[in-house]
Amino acid sequence: MVSKYFNEVGWVLAKNRDRNYKPTIKMVQRKDSGVERLYLFDLQTGYSEGLNEFGVCIISAATAVKADEKERKEKKSKANGTSKDGKRIRTALLEKTAKAALDSLIASKIPGNTFVTDGKVCYLLESGYGNQEDREEGRYHHKVIVCDKNKTYVRTNHGIELPQLGYQMTGDESQRKKRVSSESRYEIALKNAAKAKDPQELLNSIGVTPNNNPQLNPIRLKKNSEADMLTTGQILLVPDHKTLTYRPTLSEVEL
Repeated sequence: MVSKYFNEVGWVLAKNRDRNYKPTIKMVQRKDSGVERLYLFDLQTGYSEGLNEFGVCIISAATAVKADEKERKEKKSKANGTSKDGKRIRTALLEKTAKAALDSLIASKIPGNTFVTDGKVCYLLESGYGNQEDREEGRYHHKVIVCDKNKTYVRTNHGIELPQLGYQMTGDESQRKKRVSSESRYEIALKNAAKAKDPQELLNSIGVTPNNNPQLNPIRLKKNSEADMLTTGQILLVPDHKTLTYRPTLSEVEL
């Protein structure tokens, strides 16, 4: 996922959503507590990302990777909102400012790499539990960066400000391969996104496949093994336009 500032429209967010199952995505537009929201809703897991009428936008990439991959085993039954992160994001989208949405996500202890913006200011939140002991003891770690308008920001499935999060080079071979994938996707996306001149180019910049190994590309269209992830859709959020664009690549969509 990537955040970038454009002089014409302000901060813009884009993301490739990777899953190890074929999701059914429902696009939801509704008003709760006096706030209108537009978000995607994964019918298998209840996960959501999107924006609200005030232009507050949220996207997130998993760093609690074991919990994220576990969804594959539970995909057969519809979740009806059971994803904790989905509920955290939908709740934060009831806030009227990016800062209030950020505070809501931290208070609810969301894990992952998360971008929150209203188009004028953009926050990067890295957060989660470093290990099982941290989780058992309730030691939630988080760090916030106020994004610089002159920089392009990318995050995949490992922590940078909090390096203990996400895929690690230690442990089993599967985790090491996924860390290599996460780093490769980060580097390619950063290089390409930095060249983007408008929101559409930003979304296209993370839809590239320069590497012969499909799992090392920002958009993953082929698997090397059953456990690998595939890109099921691309998301583009433009707060200034109050728009959510969803480009399905391996998913069913309900409106």
